[in-house]
Amino acid sequence: LGACLRNEAFLKMCHNLPSNSCRLAVLLLTIFVGCFPTTAHEFTIGPCQFQYLEPCTSKTIAFYVFSSEHPKDGPVLLDSIDPHVPEHIRLNHTNKLIVHGYGGSIDFNATKMIRKAYLRKPNTNVFIVDWGKLSRLPCYPTAAFNTKQAGECTATFLIGLQANHPEFSTRDLHAIGFSLGAHVLSFTSNALEKSIGVRFRRITGLDPALPFFATARPHWKLDQGDADFVDVIHTNAGVYGKIETCGHVDFYMNGGQNQPGCENDQTLSFLPSCRPVPVSVKKGRSSFTIGNCVWVVDRPCPDSDIRFYLFTRSNPDDRQYIHIDETWEQSNLSSSYFNPSHPVKVIIHGYNADMFLTPLINMKGEYLSRANYNLFYVDWSDLAHGPCYPSAVHNTRHVGKCIGQLVQRIIDAGTDNIHLVGFSLGAQVTNYVSTTVRPFRLKRITGLDPAMPLFITAAPDDKLDPTDAEFVDVIHTNALVQGKIERCGHVDFYVNGGILQPGCWGSGQNPMACSHHRAPDYYAESIRSLTGFWGWSCQSYVYYLLGFCPQNNAQVIAGEDCPTGTEGMFMITTNPASPFAIGRWAGFSIPQKKDAILNKHGLNRDPFISDIDQWGKLDSSFNNVDHFPTPYSQDPNHQGSQGGEDDEWPYFNHVGTSDLTKEHIRKILEQTNHATVVTRCQR
Repeated sequence: LGACLRNEAFLKMCHNLPSNSCRLAVLLLTIFVGCFPTTAHEFTIGPCQFQYLEPCTSKTIAFYVFSSEHPKDGPVLLDSIDPHVPEHIRLNHTNKLIVHGYGGSIDFNATKMIRKAYLRKPNTNVFIVDWGKLSRLPCYPTAAFNTKQAGECTATFLIGLQANHPEFSTRDLHAIGFSLGAHVLSFTSNALEKSIGVRFRRITGLDPALPFFATARPHWKLDQGDADFVDVIHTNAGVYGKIETCGHVDFYMNGGQNQPGCENDQTLSFLPSCRPVPVSVKKGRSSFTIGNCVWVVDRPCPDSDIRFYLFTRSNPDDRQYIHIDETWEQSNLSSSYFNPSHPVKVIIHGYNADMFLTPLINMKGEYLSRANYNLFYVDWSDLAHGPCYPSAVHNTRHVGKCIGQLVQRIIDAGTDNIHLVGFSLGAQVTNYVSTTVRPFRLKRITGLDPAMPLFITAAPDDKLDPTDAEFVDVIHTNALVQGKIERCGHVDFYVNGGILQPGCWGSGQNPMACSHHRAPDYYAESIRSLTGFWGWSCQSYVYYLLGFCPQNNAQVIAGEDCPTGTEGMFMITTNPASPFAIGRWAGFSIPQKKDAILNKHGLNRDPFISDIDQWGKLDSSFNNVDHFPTPYSQDPNHQGSQGGEDDEWPYFNHVGTSDLTKEHIRKILEQTNHATVVTRCQR
């Protein structure tokens, strides 16, 4: 049978036949026997594509690289034959290769988890082999046969990569394959050894696939001969995964066949094979897990689950990993871009997020465009992921302690201008930072909608409050839901009432989550806003609800430029979309302002117009806020800082109200009268 399958005349004859059954028979027999033809073949059976010794192309097998040092870049697609990695990605760092299995792709959840775990480690590159077009559902037979094509092309890619980048070592690459991907790596390693005389030092097989691989022939499956060290994790042995030992060391999780939590669907038992790898990436420390939730018990700092990255004007796009330890000498601040003469901002994300939350990253660009800063971003996402809110709250104390170690090293450098900015649960973390660095007193803490759940009755030392810094300012956007409604700082700003934000009800988005995330949105905009988020004072939230807080009360700007020493509660209104800031409230309401103008010039309004128009509703341009700059400081016609006859209010074609003439008024009234006539005719 093997000789028959190797016979080129037979293969060509079968390939030229219109019957897919003949092609499928050849494919299955070839797989079971484990012998291969010597010429290239390609055909399709329905949606299933079969390739053997075909030219490698990214149309069927794509190669990507991710870098932990440049996470914003996302995946970089590389040429399959002549790959050139961008210069900013350093290939002399730790390199990992991940290959998905049947029905997978670059975004396959199982292998995506491993990739994300590795990218949280500094100085790590992750290469992804995406052979999804050759392993698609429901084409398992062709996918199993295509493992050889995928393996050969992966070897070709790695040979080209090493030729173009001498600093890259194929041998030192750690290859990780899931299901069919584990067998792909067997073919890859064998092809490398045949072509350039090297093989992988290590291959990790995650539940190597069983169907069509129950053969004794070693060249058709992952085995000990494929690398210096082959370690294998079995989670669905005897069903989708192999039951026999495949490596130098084999681990059988929970008996190796059925995994806890997968009782209702046996097809899920092979999926947890990916989970031990992200956990094993981290060093063993004192903690325990319940499900996927990590509870820190007594870990020391530094902790690799809590990472610090520095951005400055010298490295605005390339984050620099900062190692902090118990002493200045053990830390790397002195060899970083850190400049002790520049102010320090420490930005802390919240629950179920990481440092790359969009509004937090937007702060980086705003700050570095404004002035020289040392921007430290804290990433504690491994201890704050969903759906583990209780454990995330528990971990805030430990996170605050480790951030406190960072702050202490900054203080050692002679810098005391330190400002912490915490969002949601990150705002509550700042409390523990403050207690860690005592008796040193932080200059400023900004809380962005501090988290409410499990902090309602917390003692002062377990939540953000005014004692945590010389100045604590707080912005509330989702009070009573995800954020606290009680005052937390020296000054508290309640935006648009503090509970629900305008613009958060469209496009099917969660209005509560949107409102919660508006706090960092507003703050990021405030850093360089020429308009500003101005709030008016209010004695209490009850007073606000009763309407006892008029807008002509004393006003204070919120956000980055909030004056230190400000105390009290203030209310703010915003636009529903960016730019959110509408500036300072400047006196009378708009109808009152127009009445004052008419009275000044001895003109009268038609009462009928007053009833139906309310000054401007018939004017198509009246509600165009682009024509209405509002803050005093940005009013080009403003002549004084106090109200009075010289006040400028550029509501009409950017002309200040004191410059309005009877001619201006006449033109306005002509337009209004024209609209009124049209309206009366329609009525």
